[in-house]
Amino acid sequence: MKNQVVAVIGGTSGMGLAVAKLASERGARVIVGSRSQEKVSAAASDIGCEGRVVDAMDEESVREFFAATGTLDHLVVIGSAVKTGTLAELP
Repeated sequence: MKNQVVAVIGGTSGMGLAVAKLASERGARVIVGSRSQEKVSAAASDIGCEGRVVDAMDEESVREFFAATGTLDHLVVIGSAVKTGTLAELP
């Protein structure tokens, strides 16, 4: 994981937070995302990583999140409310 970029949507509590912490401990640059600015700020401070507000059900919010994030090595989506389908089917 060293020097890789990992984004964790739903990474501010529970399993997502655990994944984000582990990736950070392994040397990754981690970006956590959640709908709650308060949770994003707390998780980013706790882990020592970047954090951005993102609503996985809002296409524009997702677009803005990835535009600000840049190139990723790994994407983890833990969020409970997400659109599903194959990558080829999603916009």
